[in-house]
Amino acid sequence: MSAPLVARPLADVRVLLVSLEVSEGLALAAVLAAAGANVVVTRSVQSARDAVASHPGAFSAALLDFAVPSPERVDLAASLRQRRRPCLHALFGDVRRARSLRDALRCGAIELIDREGNAASMVRAVARVVEASENLRTRCEQLGELRDEVTEREARTELPRAEPDPIAQAAREGRLSARELAVLRYMMAG
Repeated sequence: MSAPLVARPLADVRVLLVSLEVSEGLALAAVLAAAGANVVVTRSVQSARDAVASHPGAFSAALLDFAVPSPERVDLAASLRQRRRPCLHALFGDVRRARSLRDALRCGAIELIDREGNAASMVRAVARVVEASENLRTRCEQLGELRDEVTEREARTELPRAEPDPIAQAAREGRLSARELAVLRYMMAG
């Protein structure tokens, strides 16, 4: 009897994993790799930022450790948001801490992955992040194409030029004093 086929819900997905604790990061990476993900594990925010900069738009999702200080998580989250290829992220670690939940909201995490959860729940959480990230990328590409189309249309269409304001032109040329300019503006407004 042949072995049953194993579903690989994260096939062709590239995940950036930032974990300060090596064993925890490697364990989560192994779980995700078993589900088909290509996982890049980093141990610092700077190395994660370098990975994002060297491969813009390459990551489908990012997982950040709760242990990473909040200001650094916010900075890394900002570098993950790219113009047309944004990458959404989740936080993993001890979800039961209220402070961590507030921090998660502040840095824009869309999913919280509990360290104590089972492998299937972790894979489902990452799959939700990847799906949301892909949906966002599609919308960004559509908006970018729309913006390009509008810019191109505006370049082809010559907009009518506004008639110059004779009062402003006379003031620029010095033919009106400040007092005369104020009186004329008052009369025109009235």
